Amino acid sequence: MTPARQPDLDLLLSLYRTTTDPDKVSRPPWTWSTLLGAERAALARLLNEFAAHYNPTYATCEDDLIPPCWPHHPGLAHELATHLWLWYGAHLDSAATAAIAGDYYLR
Repeated sequence: MTPARQPDLDLLLSLYRTTTDPDKVSRPPWTWSTLLGAERAALARLLNEFAAHYNPTYATCEDDLIPPCWPHHPGLAHELATHLWLWYGAHLDSAATAAIAGDYYLR
């Protein structure tokens, strides 16, 4: 994530871990129905950035591209949110390991 998106990431991470039990997910930031207005907007901005990085890096043909109209497709928006957080867990989370990243790419 770019530094410009750090406030969005911080907002959503505050949902991810509780202060009483850091291993417990309080409100999953990848589930649109659990998010409030500002949280949904933050996730949408993160997903736009994720798509901008994903498309030139991983899309090998037109069918692989994340379309810019993804917000208008609830099923795709739901799947992309999960994909983003899997990528986060594999690369940015403090618990990320090479094994977790490898598992992410094998899926």
